[in-house]
Amino acid sequence: MGQLPVIIIGGGIAGLSLGLELTKRGADVTLLEQNEIASGASGAAAAYLEPRTGTGGLRAIEWASLEEWPAYAAAIEKAAGIDLDYRTDGQVHVAFEDALARLRQDFEKRTSVGTPATWLTADAVRALEPELAPDIAAGFSLDQVHWLDGCKLCAALATLLRQAGANVREHAGVVSVARKDGNLCISTADETWTADKLAICCAMGRNHIAGLPQDVPLCRPVRGVMLSVAMAPARPLLRRVIKHAKGILCPRSDGRLLVGPTSEKGETSPVVSESVQHQLLETATRFVPALADLEVSEVSSGIRALVGDGALKLGQSSEMPGVYYSLSHGGSGYLRTPVIARELASYVDDENAPCPLTSPYLTRLG
Repeated sequence: MGQLPVIIIGGGIAGLSLGLELTKRGADVTLLEQNEIASGASGAAAAYLEPRTGTGGLRAIEWASLEEWPAYAAAIEKAAGIDLDYRTDGQVHVAFEDALARLRQDFEKRTSVGTPATWLTADAVRALEPELAPDIAAGFSLDQVHWLDGCKLCAALATLLRQAGANVREHAGVVSVARKDGNLCISTADETWTADKLAICCAMGRNHIAGLPQDVPLCRPVRGVMLSVAMAPARPLLRRVIKHAKGILCPRSDGRLLVGPTSEKGETSPVVSESVQHQLLETATRFVPALADLEVSEVSSGIRALVGDGALKLGQSSEMPGVYYSLSHGGSGYLRTPVIARELASYVDDENAPCPLTSPYLTRLG
């Protein structure tokens, strides 16, 4: 690629991982984030790595990424000197009697396409996780599911970007984009940058940037709220991620237990009401009764930005060539990171790059 100026808008997992891959290809990267690194959806995610069901292209991306994750995480930890709390204890899906048919259907759908999963009786579920409620009817385990601390990963990626010579700017919200004299001009309230290429990785921020062409799709908001409950690090309530019909419980090695998330369509407020918090905790306590004796230590929220039917959107604008986008990652942004960051960086580097896994989702110039 050489030393071509590339600007990335968005300091979440999509923008940071793309930026690091571009620096590996010799790009001169500037990353602009309107708030702080991982202050949006990336900072309010459990970051558990669970491929979806089905047989389509997204499943191929996700399974390929999952295979890469242990080495990907280890390399980042070593280079940045930051522990990502990468966990490989697996995940257990559970249900009470009223949701047992749905749980069985989910299990059969997964196993029918070759997903490794083990059906668990009620006693087997509680043998794995003794703090789960005694009236849980059954479950199934996915031992291949890993997870990590997304905020630590984003901090590590920002560290590596800076080490590679990239300019990482926080509190630099982009207000407009224009093409002048053959160059892209990207402006914040205080400053303007000139670039050869621009990557939009800023989720809902895309909707508020003037001058972007119509074929860089607008996003719709879905707020996710996550609670952190303080456990005793030496005596965690759970060892595995527990998934149920309304959310997850995800343990961290520092003693936190993440509870959530909500999925509130159209909600953009950063203020989380007590009723929302109460509903999350009440639901979680039904599955883990001991939560009733613990306190919420932190409430976080982030806005997932989806496009259309919610499917992944990658590509380059035909109306403003040189403007790329990585949008609508939903709840799978962390999972897909190794593959999407590498293949999208390859495409930004060379429009003719094959990008075999992401090509079905990659809008190219005509």
